[in-house]
Amino acid sequence: EESLNAAVTLEMDNKTGQALLPGGVARYQDGAFLGMTDSEFVAKDEDFSVFFSVADQVKLTRELDKHQSSLQRNARNRMQLSFVSKAKNLSERPVTVVLAERIPVSENTDVRVSNVRIGPNEKPDGKGIVRWTVTLAAREEREFRVSYQVDYPPSAVAMLGNQAAQ
Repeated sequence: EESLNAAVTLEMDNKTGQALLPGGVARYQDGAFLGMTDSEFVAKDEDFSVFFSVADQVKLTRELDKHQSSLQRNARNRMQLSFVSKAKNLSERPVTVVLAERIPVSENTDVRVSNVRIGPNEKPDGKGIVRWTVTLAAREEREFRVSYQVDYPPSAVAMLGNQAAQ
């Protein structure tokens, strides 16, 4: 789920009059074969997207901001995490980028996520995914910041370790 490669995706609409079955899709550009990708089932008149290629003109970075992050261990452990992502357009033309970041969503009542800060200001969806859609001018770079706090009992780490070992 984590990638620092920007991808070119094609946003399409199935106007064929019939469903498209899942399977391999051959990708061509200007007559040159780029490779294969997979497609899910697509109903008639349904919108879908297909991976096309890596966007070499966009550079992505993501780093933990160590000055804004910390770990405290006591009766309840507390992790304060802050990540800085950057998107830079290396080309001479504007490019539109959709950048996604995940905020943890706890399904365990002993694990609490709080103090969520997102900049530029966006709201995560129900799965904790934040998406920014931005158009970068030629040679422009933008910064995106996500920070949150996770409080959990020491026993939660032991539970996760046991689940991973199974």
